[in-house]
Amino acid sequence: MAKIHEKIRNARRDFLHKLSRYIVNNYDYISFENLNIRELVQNSSLAKFILDAGWGTLITFATYKAVMAGARVVRVDPSYTTQDCSVCGFRVPKTLAERLHECPECGAVMDRDYNASVNILRKGLTHLTGGRVGATRTYACGEGGKPSLKQESPCGSSGWDTVPYRKLLP
Repeated sequence: MAKIHEKIRNARRDFLHKLSRYIVNNYDYISFENLNIRELVQNSSLAKFILDAGWGTLITFATYKAVMAGARVVRVDPSYTTQDCSVCGFRVPKTLAERLHECPECGAVMDRDYNASVNILRKGLTHLTGGRVGATRTYACGEGGKPSLKQESPCGSSGWDTVPYRKLLP
């Protein structure tokens, strides 16, 4: 039984390594929601699925790989990223079961997750342009008195001032 669990764990970690490498190789600027995963899994019927997805591990892997590649990673405030319309900004309350974003204000209709991803990117880009609205910087290599994300990360290689931007949107 232990070997089966180890095989599953290794397959998940392998997938997360490959996904984080793809993200870092294709994007110089990466925005993640600053989710409190521990709080999300407490008293949640979705706890098993959240933990199985490995959100925290993906963010950790992508962040240390981004530092090594000279890319930027920010974690943005997740408040209302799903509810705010990415076209006009109108707040459209919805339940977790509602998978479609339909804005009564501007008529925009799109997948709920796509709407949220545009809002997350927009909040992250606000951070890039100097406005710190809802964004927090992810530190690496001991910057700002924070612990290093990976021992092998050479200090000063984060590329925060010299990042060429290949892509910001897919």
